Amino acid sequence: MQERSPNVRTLVDLDRLDGRVVVAVGVYRAIAQPIKGRARREAKKDRAVLRLDDGLDVYLEPLDAPASRRVASELRRFDGQRVRAQGRAHKLMPSRGEGLIAPCLADVTRIERDDGR
Repeated sequence: MQERSPNVRTLVDLDRLDGRVVVAVGVYRAIAQPIKGRARREAKKDRAVLRLDDGLDVYLEPLDAPASRRVASELRRFDGQRVRAQGRAHKLMPSRGEGLIAPCLADVTRIERDDGR
């Protein structure tokens, strides 16, 4: 990924770069959509987070956005892999209604394996 966007690897980076287009670097994890109340046992894993170097989970897209549902091929390809994802950093997930108070990367334009550079 040839980018000029700054990297986000920790909460400190996210705080400093809130609202800017960034490249988030972390481990991609396929997850089920979080729900209030009781957990569902067999919920489909169709969303994703990046776990940053300090353990912070950053959602890929706000959960009320259609793009928060990741395609199956992406989930299979990247689950458990260290990746670089380009998008707009939000310390607090933007939402049109009720939403999680959690960080996210919105308007994701690119995801690829991190080659360690």
